[in-house]
Amino acid sequence: ANAAAKVAEDAALGAWNNIKKFFKDINRHDEIVFGTAYEEYLENTKKRNSKVKTLIYRHVPQDLYSFYECVGVQYNEKVIKTDNIENIISINNKIIITGTGGIGKTTLLKHLFLNTIEETTYIPVLIELRAANAIDNEKLNVKRLIYENLVNNGFKIEEEYFDYSMEQGAYVILFDGFDEVNREKIQKMTTEITALSNKYPQNKYI
Repeated sequence: ANAAAKVAEDAALGAWNNIKKFFKDINRHDEIVFGTAYEEYLENTKKRNSKVKTLIYRHVPQDLYSFYECVGVQYNEKVIKTDNIENIISINNKIIITGTGGIGKTTLLKHLFLNTIEETTYIPVLIELRAANAIDNEKLNVKRLIYENLVNNGFKIEEEYFDYSMEQGAYVILFDGFDEVNREKIQKMTTEITALSNKYPQNKYI
């Protein structure tokens, strides 16, 4: 347990050391505040996404890597390994992963989230799109969903700095469950994601 906690701590601090290049104009006090914000966010989300329930383990969440085996994804008639997210995001900044229901897309995204922390200098954000079903179309804003996801998991800094980090391409943003979005919201969600990825093209979108 202590070793696992140390890995999470090192990953969080390492991610901040890389991402602080996006905040060149901050002072020492703000650097400490922002570094702590990213550290807390990464620790909280890493714990959450490291545990999953499955058909076999329905009641007690299990450690993802106690049973997960990395699957390949097919692209241009080639199988791309997913053990390292760099294999995926090196193809394009915008990726759509398709598959039948229950094939393991959600588990794959959780793996890619964790792997982003371990293998890259990006901050991963995992958005469950079904949450949009409870939001009126006129109030649906994907960028707001991303920022609220960060804030709700310990990222307590002003939105203007979030905007700046989006402009600089600080994130790997993983959208899970597009097929779970209500039919009347699909067009709005599509428009929102397209507009966001066009406005902030330096980030990675899956």
